[in-house]
Amino acid sequence: MKKFYLFIILGFILFLWSNPIFGQPLGEWKISRFWTEPACYTKLPNKDTTITVKAAFQCIGEKISKCQDLTIKAYWDSSIEHTVREINLTKAVISTCGPSATACTVLIDGEKMDVRILSINQILISKTGFISPRLTGNIKLTLEAYTGKTLTDKKIIIVKPCEQTGQAKPDLIVERFELPEIFTLGPDKMADIKGVLVVKNAGSAPSSNCYVDIVFEETKTHRKGSNRIPVPSLNPGATYSITTTLIRLPEGNYKVCAFLDSTNLVAESNETNNTTCRNLRVR
Repeated sequence: MKKFYLFIILGFILFLWSNPIFGQPLGEWKISRFWTEPACYTKLPNKDTTITVKAAFQCIGEKISKCQDLTIKAYWDSSIEHTVREINLTKAVISTCGPSATACTVLIDGEKMDVRILSINQILISKTGFISPRLTGNIKLTLEAYTGKTLTDKKIIIVKPCEQTGQAKPDLIVERFELPEIFTLGPDKMADIKGVLVVKNAGSAPSSNCYVDIVFEETKTHRKGSNRIPVPSLNPGATYSITTTLIRLPEGNYKVCAFLDSTNLVAESNETNNTTCRNLRVR
């Protein structure tokens, strides 16, 4: 009888080892990075400014990259408010954008949050918050990651006023650069190249007036054409949209690059993110 029970126990253990559900341990969600853009906050006298909170999550496990649902809980503590928001991120993305989505905007307590799925085990989130003129002192941000219902990671960052850190600088970026991939020649064998370029000050201080150069280079002949467009001063978080005929071009394949602050009029916190390129064809 003892041998019979021993046989049953060994058989059950072998079943667990051979079953992929039981034989491999599930991973845990960890917070690989937690930060804000900009790294400090700036206040304006009579209106709100913005700050973007970002986080990266990774499913970490032994010989397996699959995790249970990722739930996050976020705390915002400041001199004027204390908020707590919670969302099952896995279910929110699937119900909003489908199980195969690689990018999705979900709602967390009625507010928009952008989600990017880089792979089966990496997720990025981004959410914009508002800085009131009444705010004083530091902001404490706390982020908790739950694997299923179990807390598996927690991180805290302190966001200080920029005047305390000496980091108050503008940062101009191309938020959006939209160009059709194909343009059609007109009767004069030239095409009007129309597009949309949106410039944003992602920094923590107002920017001064500057220029954006849009350069068109034909990929075979390396023939170049360009257009210089003025950009006005922008407060932190503000955007400026350029919707116009950028240039007229003959037939060819072109690389198009937008160079922000091309004459170096603005001292930025990041001088390496001012260029964005696209490809187009004129036929």
